[in-house]
Amino acid sequence: MPGIMGSDLDVRLLGARNGPCSIRMSHFSLWPPFNPEIVTNPACFKYLLQPVPCTQSGRPALCSNPGVTMWVSPGGDDGTQAFAFKQGGYNRLAEFLVREYGYSLGKDLFAAPYDWRLSLEALDDSGQYDAIAKRISAAVLRCDKKAIIIGHSMGTLVALGLLQSPRFEAWREQNVLGYVALAPPFGGSTYAIANKLGGNRINLLQSLGDLLQPVLNEIMYHGSRGMPSMLMMMPYAGIWGKEHVLVSTPQRNYTIADLASLFTAIGDTQSAELYGNAHDLSKLVALGPVPGVKTYCIYGTGIPTVESWSYRSIVANRPAAPGTAVPALVGQGDGVVNLESMQLCKQLTSASHVYEIPAAVNHGNVVWHPSSLAALRQVLDDALGLGR
Repeated sequence: MPGIMGSDLDVRLLGARNGPCSIRMSHFSLWPPFNPEIVTNPACFKYLLQPVPCTQSGRPALCSNPGVTMWVSPGGDDGTQAFAFKQGGYNRLAEFLVREYGYSLGKDLFAAPYDWRLSLEALDDSGQYDAIAKRISAAVLRCDKKAIIIGHSMGTLVALGLLQSPRFEAWREQNVLGYVALAPPFGGSTYAIANKLGGNRINLLQSLGDLLQPVLNEIMYHGSRGMPSMLMMMPYAGIWGKEHVLVSTPQRNYTIADLASLFTAIGDTQSAELYGNAHDLSKLVALGPVPGVKTYCIYGTGIPTVESWSYRSIVANRPAAPGTAVPALVGQGDGVVNLESMQLCKQLTSASHVYEIPAAVNHGNVVWHPSSLAALRQVLDDALGLGR
């Protein structure tokens, strides 16, 4: 299960004549943003990407803007053919599993893309958990072996939410042997703040180098407004305390307790309203180990990771310029997720099942770096009882 932005999103826009988009196409890629209007018109990107509160069957829900139909690209028969999946390096992880363990793509090895804009509750409400569970069940039945779910970054949270859900308890007992979390942000990440305010370097679509930095900064700022998944991964008080300063400006400081006020200050009222419900990972981790599932974590350590940001100013509805987010306090982690956040894994499994790899492994390369793959080999040998 890939991390945030590791699944392709496709969209159809019809009839939204009052919206900021002039596109009228039956089907095109929203993420990655290949369409020229998306690159040059951040307001259009926001309109297409942003889920908005609505009511479905008498219950609060999240919907697309008028005229917008959004879906997750399946990524081919095995889920691994999506552009974002390959850019994230996940194809190298799949190649390792094929080479070392004899798995076959589409038979007993596949990717599970999902709508990374949503919170865990919204993923469940939209039926995506059911779709993932159905795909795993089919493979388990076909192969007569229980599954091992490997997640990276946000994918670790999506997988854990599925495994901890009371609704899927019987399914879990019948179908899941193990769960492997690569670089899990169980306590959130301060980089969620920087992406929301702008000003931080965005290491996506790296094959295009620095050319897209100003564009990515702009579209990520607008696209993340009101995005439940970004709210879910904001830092948690359980790690630093409510009074830990996340953002400092000449005008005022914003602590973890002030996040809703920070969202209001940047003009993101939808995030301010959704924050209380979406920011709920602490409940997930508090449930403790997943019954009957062998759980492991692998992550990098010893890399400077920001714990607090400094901005010259915060202006409503305008992203900070690329490179103007200055680290005010730096600790340890994998360069994106703070060490204390990843170490919450020890509430889910024994210390012997937690692999901390110093220096070389960062948040992105943990899915393919030789040191993390060596740890993954130990994990899978243990989970599968190979004893080699």
